[in-house]
Amino acid sequence: MPRVISNAFIGSAFVSAAATALLAVEWAHEPLGGSLRASRAAVLEQLAIDFSYLWCAATLAAIICGVIAVRLGIYGRGAVILENWRNALLGLMIIAVMLPIGLSAQAVVGASDDTLPCYLVAIALAMSISDACAA
Repeated sequence: MPRVISNAFIGSAFVSAAATALLAVEWAHEPLGGSLRASRAAVLEQLAIDFSYLWCAATLAAIICGVIAVRLGIYGRGAVILENWRNALLGLMIIAVMLPIGLSAQAVVGASDDTLPCYLVAIALAMSISDACAA
């Protein structure tokens, strides 16, 4: 279990940082007069909220995926051709469960509307990186 949690932290940290960097680049190219161009403090505050939101979601998804995969005996075996379909189905089921949770949490925490694609990619990649770190 500690190995699952440490791998989940590794995967979610890299993915959340990359997703937040993509959001920052997207907001930097917003046309003049955009709502987030008003002040740097507002942009930094929104980026901090989005990073925390993405990191928590990615970590939770990777831990859930790791615990279930350990119980199924497929944790760290995503590269094995005969067993990677099980990891893929497990990942899809977790994404299907995490999507409504993420949509409802997005409004509660105040994350921007641009985070939904990053949210889906972040939880998928965090689960994949966590499984790859276990191999």
